Amino acid sequence: MKVTAPGTLAARARQLGQEHAAAGIAPFGDADYVYQDAGSADLMTALGETRPATEENNPERLAALEAYCDALTSPAGTAVQAPFPESLLDPERAAQWLAVLNEECARRGLPPLEPAGGSR
Repeated sequence: MKVTAPGTLAARARQLGQEHAAAGIAPFGDADYVYQDAGSADLMTALGETRPATEENNPERLAALEAYCDALTSPAGTAVQAPFPESLLDPERAAQWLAVLNEECARRGLPPLEPAGGSR
């Protein structure tokens, strides 16, 4: 998926990060991976940034990485729904799975996930 929206690279990266956060997905890896590892190349490709990294464009690329990662990890106004309906999972397994995900959300300062269909 390439982002072709107009605007600065950082603005497009922030928008993409917000969309990924709202959807509860991290197609390029978590924020640490994107910021510090190979996920940044995948992000730049998705943003349509095809120029090689240089001293001249490094500040712009770094600003885009920061914008994407900040948006990806910023607490959302609403809880992200768990990606799999509980009806497809054993209720005990679903509760365990949700607990693990919520520990990760708490570690990152994100709001907790709710079971599909709302709170119990």
